[in-house]
Parts: sequence; structure tokens; C-alpha cells
Amino acid sequence: MGEGDIRIGRSVPVFVALLIALVVLVAGCADSELSGSHLPNSVPDTRITGEPNLLEASFLVNLNWIGSDEDGFVVGYEWRISNNGTDGISPRDTLTVDPLTGAILHPWQYTALNDTTLALLADQPGFPGVDPSKPRSFRTHSFFIRAVDNKGAVDPSPAYITFTSTTVVPTCRVVYPNLSRTNYKRVPGTVSLGWEGVDPDFETKDPTQMRFLWKSAKYDSTDPGDPRYIRTLFEYNLHYDQILDFDDPEWSQWFAYYPSGNDQRIRLSNLPNGEFFLFAVQVRDTAGAVSVGMEYQKEVINVKIVKGGFFPAVEITEPLLGSTVFSEPFDKIPSDQPLNFYWTASAAAYNGNIFSYRHGWDLIDPEDPNDPGWAVPPGLNQINLYARERSYREGFHTFYLRVEDDARQVRLIKWGLEVLPVSGDGQK
Repeated sequence: MGEGDIRIGRSVPVFVALLIALVVLVAGCADSELSGSHLPNSVPDTRITGEPNLLEASFLVNLNWIGSDEDGFVVGYEWRISNNGTDGISPRDTLTVDPLTGAILHPWQYTALNDTTLALLADQPGFPGVDPSKPRSFRTHSFFIRAVDNKGAVDPSPAYITFTSTTVVPTCRVVYPNLSRTNYKRVPGTVSLGWEGVDPDFETKDPTQMRFLWKSAKYDSTDPGDPRYIRTLFEYNLHYDQILDFDDPEWSQWFAYYPSGNDQRIRLSNLPNGEFFLFAVQVRDTAGAVSVGMEYQKEVINVKIVKGGFFPAVEITEPLLGSTVFSEPFDKIPSDQPLNFYWTASAAAYNGNIFSYRHGWDLIDPEDPNDPGWAVPPGLNQINLYARERSYREGFHTFYLRVEDDARQVRLIKWGLEVLPVSGDGQK
């Protein structure tokens, strides 16, 4: 070779062999002198930092917690709440699946937060040591929280506290016009009975549910063969416990209590004439507490069924003739006098609603819905609230107004008119 040539030959295999030997030597050292024992993952720890009043918390409870992990970091938490005495959760209980049925038992709930506000049950009556005029309900709870670290390990000893949630018991009353505090109320054979409730320690002041009970007011007198009816406050105080019981299976199902301002009532139909009944209402709040009152003509209304004695109150007006609430007014008017009738009606005196209006002229049969004299079909539209202007040359004519309530009770007004012709000189 010439000067300056570079020779690559047998020295390459020798270099590779030396390199492999060096790697093996280093690997051998790592497995022996340079390596230590494998450390197990440390489990995280959990602490509750903010506690409610343990003896008398609200049913809305704020809770706070923190977690720590020695060899990593906390990624989240698992929590659950116990309604003590009903679900049997204990601090050491990690069983979440029934081995026999496969059903989920008290599963842990995951959160990445460090605080929460829980709405809890407070549904056991008789919380001690409070003003009897403002009874409260309560329930004892336990809250469990455990940290979860970045390797999935959970705190084997969850942090927990036990406390008592309480709530002021809601109140309610039956709504019906002009209730007497001393005796029964006469109502129609189809009656609308309303209610309202108050939850004093809830933001909206409204309960969440209600139910009602409708019972005959008949009770057993001293003579078993001569039952009597509750008709007065005095009789009610003596005998209501024979009839009313919060555990009675005839109570309706619980259903939603609508917000204040909405119509809340039940309509009962085809009631037996002349008999006496009791209608009771009860409400339940967000915490599960229920009203406890059974006061006469407040939470319980005493009624007598009287069929045929209730009709809408109607006022009918004609600008030139005036207004009337009577059923058969009569007037004499001159020929061609314009007639413009309009009206208002109400069934509020007996808790009813107006169902329809209908008007017409010179009907053959007011009971016939197809009589040709009807001017409009029945309804609640604008055309049902006034009559189009009309005039007559002479003769007898009758304006009819038919008002029906939601119990199908009808008020029929007949306004009679004698139209007097006018002579050519303007004299009758």
C-alpha cells in the first residue's frame, strides 16, 4: 500500500469482543453489588379537616378532607355516607358486592375534590330538647373518605366522622274558602280541595312531596249500633283518633309538591249527598321529615256533601242597562237600541274554576247544546266573554248566558227585554 492508506482488517473483531465483555461485566455488577431490595408502594393517608357540628348539624352538611402519600401523590378520593341504623356500613367495611347475589353493596364514590356539600336524611321524628312549637326530625350519619394514590393504592383505614343531621319539620294546611274553626264546611258533590305547605329551613320554603287522606267522618259512639259523624271541633277532638292515623294504608302515594304559586288541588267526584267526611294532608321535605299536625280545619278539613247548592257567581253588564247578578232581570228598551252584553264569573267561593261560557238569543231550549239560538260554542276564549252588538225593532227577546264550572254545575241567566217601537214623531 501506498503511504497514507488506512487499513481496516483483523483488529475489528477484537474490538467488538472487548466491548461485549465490558457490557457483561457491568450487567453482572448491577445484579449483585450495585442493586438493592425492591421497596413496596406506601399506601396513602386521609384526614378530615372540616367537621360539622357533630351533635346537631343541618341536613345540608359541608365536609372537607386532605390526603398524603409518602412515595407518590394522591390522585383522588373515594367516599360514602351511612344512614346509621339502616345500611350497616362500618369503618372497616370494604365489601361492595354481595357474594351470593352479585348485588352492589354501598359502593365507594370517586371524587377528585377535597370538599363536598351533602343533602342528608333527617327523617326520624322527635329530636329532643327543642321548642315544641317547632318540632324537628333527625338522623345520625357516618361519613367515610379514603385517598387513592398514583399507583391505585387506597387508604386501608378510611377517615370518618359521625354526626347528627337535623331539620325543622315542615307544616301544611288544607286550602278552602271561609273555613269555620268550630264546625264542618258545606261543599258540593264534586269538590276541589287544595293544600299548601312550608319548609322553613329550605331555600325555596317549599316541601318536596305531599299526600292526602279522604275518610268518612263516621265514628263509633257509645252505642255500637248508632254510629255518629264528626261535625264539630268538640266531636273531632274526642273521636278523630278513631278515624285518622298516619299509618293508615288509605293515604295516597307521595307525589311531587309543586312550587308556590302553582295550582295544588285534588278534585273528588260523585260524593254521597248529606254525608260527612274528613280530608287530611301531609307534606315531606327534602330531608325526609314529614309534617305532624292534625289540627281541625287546618291539616284536616271536616266537610258535608251538599249536592245542587253551589253555582258560579256571575255579574253581567250592558252599558245602557247597568249590571246585575240576578238570574232573570227584565227591561223595556226603545226600538233599535244597541245591546252590548259582557260578563265575569267566579267559582272561588267553593274552590272551583270556571269551565266554560256560552251565550245566545231567543233560545228554544237552553238545555239543548245544538239549539240554533246559541251564538258561539262553549269555551273560555275571548268570544265567550262578550256578545256582539245587536238591536231589535220590536217584540220580546231574551238574552241567555250559560256559565259552567269544573264540577259541571251550571248557572243560567236570562235577561228579558221588551222592545217598544217608536212612532214617526219620536213618541212611543
